Amino acid sequence: MAGKRPNWDRIKAEYLKGGIGYRPLAAKHGVSESTLTKRAIRESWDSERQRIGSEFAAELPRRVLESKVMDAQEALERMSNFARGGMGRVATWGAGGVVLRESDELSPDDLSLVVEVSETRRPDGSGSIKIKLADPQSAVRDMLKHHGLLDGGAESEQSDSAGVTIVPADSPDWAKHCEGRVDGG
Repeated sequence: MAGKRPNWDRIKAEYLKGGIGYRPLAAKHGVSESTLTKRAIRESWDSERQRIGSEFAAELPRRVLESKVMDAQEALERMSNFARGGMGRVATWGAGGVVLRESDELSPDDLSLVVEVSETRRPDGSGSIKIKLADPQSAVRDMLKHHGLLDGGAESEQSDSAGVTIVPADSPDWAKHCEGRVDGG
């Protein structure tokens, strides 16, 4: 007896909404992870999810103020939280490796920094975890613009004196800069 056919429109819509990766999505809908991953790659789900996220982030200050979900002061406090955000609020690292904090241990402010989490497992048992955080440079630019201290466009990449390249999360090169970071690749 043949099983029920997956509702790919529903699966894709749930993925695009965010908050779930391929593995748990596949398990939830009873499809193999490899089938789901191949379809997602073929249909560019990740690019579409990133585009939707970027569009939403760009519209968020206006939507929040119009909906009266929060006032201007609270919106500025939220942007300030993003501006002070960083990987150190969700993970630690050092000679012993990377240690992620459990999501249920993160404060609401720390959780709001996390844009996307994905995990890749290879057949040999190794793998990598990628965590995408809200872009602190964008939050700082938005705050400066709000206060009339910045009027032009911002640069897409900056480098500090330690040679660290800062790439905004909405940059097309973000994934290239992140590949292999967690598993030492």
